[in-house]
Amino acid sequence: MKNDYKKMFVAFTPIVAGAVGYGVYQETVRKRRISAIRLNLMENIPKLQNVLILGDSVARGCGSSNGGFGSILISLIEERTGRKAQLTNLGVDGLTSGGLVNILKAEETKDSIARADLIVLNIGGNDLLELFTSGGPHKVIKEFRETRKTFKKNLLYIKETIRTINPNAALIANGLYNPCEKEYAYYSVAGQLIKSWNKTYKCSNSIFVDTFGLSREGIYWADEVHPSDEGYKILADLIFKQAVDCS
Repeated sequence: MKNDYKKMFVAFTPIVAGAVGYGVYQETVRKRRISAIRLNLMENIPKLQNVLILGDSVARGCGSSNGGFGSILISLIEERTGRKAQLTNLGVDGLTSGGLVNILKAEETKDSIARADLIVLNIGGNDLLELFTSGGPHKVIKEFRETRKTFKKNLLYIKETIRTINPNAALIANGLYNPCEKEYAYYSVAGQLIKSWNKTYKCSNSIFVDTFGLSREGIYWADEVHPSDEGYKILADLIFKQAVDCS
């Protein structure tokens, strides 16, 4: 019996090692690809003219009196480049990743993508919020893996469609933050699920912006989900520092 185990160990060790090695190789390739995208964006900042925002109510700027993170990001870019930039914001309240898949089929959206030098995605929160609204935290936990699987499929389609229309635009994907207060019973669970969810954004050719640590202090929030003007300033600054100007 011991000899059988030894034979199995010898037989499977190269397979396991090969699988691990391939996983490391894929991660290395991904990081290099994203570094190239970021470097290309940094080199072309002086040429940035058209910025497109796609996604949900946070993308639109719900809770803000001046257009959300988009208008602030434009100001940061203009300050950096010394020239005017054009913002197109196609954010839609309540939009899910499936909804964005459909919006990408509209000619207006395709034209906006084709003109863009920089595209910012803020999508995914409503995929989870729909679960919570219909069945509370227990439904979120129960159906999380299947919902994330569907989201990943939609996100891949969204990014591939954008790349087909405009292969030269820099693509940024904002991760989710934890909308729960620390006193909420499921705060820690929500945090773990969102961290797992955010890994999905890193699986494609885009620059991931980590927003998970966004402060929950009242001054930064217009409601339970949407930042206030002060909160959007922080969000825009995160996008600018993590993705646009990494110097």
